Amino acid sequence: MQRKQTLLFGVVMAIVTTLNFIPGTSVVRDGTKLLFGIFQVGPGLEVLHYAMAAALILFGLLARSTRGVLVTTGTIFGLAAIIGWISGDHVFGLMDVNVADNALHTFFALFLFTLAFALRDAPRVPVAVRG
Repeated sequence: MQRKQTLLFGVVMAIVTTLNFIPGTSVVRDGTKLLFGIFQVGPGLEVLHYAMAAALILFGLLARSTRGVLVTTGTIFGLAAIIGWISGDHVFGLMDVNVADNALHTFFALFLFTLAFALRDAPRVPVAVRG
C-alpha cells in the first residue's frame, strides 16, 4: 500500500509540475507567475518538484520500502513550509512563495509523514520450505 501511494503521489506531483508549462494553466500577476492563479512558481521550484517526483516514482516502483524517501521529501516540504511561513515570501531567497504555497507545503509534509509512518506495505511472509 505504501509503495502504491508513494508512486501515485510522485506521478501526480510530476503531472501538476508539468501543467505549469501548458498555456492557460498559469497566469502572470504583477510579474509573478501563478499556477492556477494561486500557487507561485518559478524555475528553481519546478526543478525541485521534478527531482522529488522522480525520487518518489523510482522508489515507488523499485524500492522494498519507501519510508526513507517519504521522510526525506516530507522533511523538505516541511522545511520549505516553516521557512516560507517565517520569511513570508521566499525560501532562502532561492524560491519565491506565497501563503497558498506555504499551506500546500505544510499539507504535503503532514501527508508524506502520515504515509511514512501510518501506512506500511504488507509484510512479506516467507514460503515454508517443505522437507
